Amino acid sequence: MGELRTRIGGGRERPGGNDPPRAHERSGVGESANLAFYAVVFAKGTVPRARLDEALTKAVGGGAPLETVLVQTGALGRADCDELLRVRERLGRPCQACDGVTYLLQDQTEANTPCEYCGGRLLTREQQR
Repeated sequence: MGELRTRIGGGRERPGGNDPPRAHERSGVGESANLAFYAVVFAKGTVPRARLDEALTKAVGGGAPLETVLVQTGALGRADCDELLRVRERLGRPCQACDGVTYLLQDQTEANTPCEYCGGRLLTREQQR
């Protein structure tokens, strides 16, 4: 997944300063949401890799959710997309500080992954209940 994170420019600073926006100030889509959706679609084999890579590049370049690009280009049907979004949702962890949601990849846990928006601590599944 490191290769995927590098491909979409992980670790960039936000224009206008180093302070990340609060959850309610964000526009566009979080990097982890697109990465997690990519991983789910790739694992399920729903979309050919070349088409998935092309859609990811388009999504990142346009600040759009990957799922939107895949549906709009006809690579993924709405029903399949909804099913895959439910799978991705299980990977999401809210931040205790900003309420943003960071999606965890296979090698990540709440303990080793900060919030992608503010660097805060992510809540575990048990803490969310």
